[in-house]
Amino acid sequence: ERITRDPNTFNEYVNPAEGAIFNDQCTKIHGLTADHPSIKNAVGMNEVWSHFSEWININTSKDEELIIVAYNGTKCNMKWLWKLTQAPGTHLILPSRIKYFMDPYKIMDKY
Repeated sequence: ERITRDPNTFNEYVNPAEGAIFNDQCTKIHGLTADHPSIKNAVGMNEVWSHFSEWININTSKDEELIIVAYNGTKCNMKWLWKLTQAPGTHLILPSRIKYFMDPYKIMDKY
């Protein structure tokens, strides 16, 4: 795998709780399973979320308003972000600078 990533991009795998379900359709797309090295060697969601929040604070100024952009994210990513940060009983908090969510698919799908 020869992927070059921008050093100022947050990119970290999450090792989900034991018994997590890996959807076969999703695995066909990204190739990740519970025993994939990137998943097995990853830390849990709480620690990754802490890293993400810290990354936001370090890499953005306090007066910036941020947009999360996720292609076709309305169907998946946004639901999970809501569950992780807004659902009753959660303890994770969306960094306050993140004000918007954009799904380019919603725009491009019309053309």
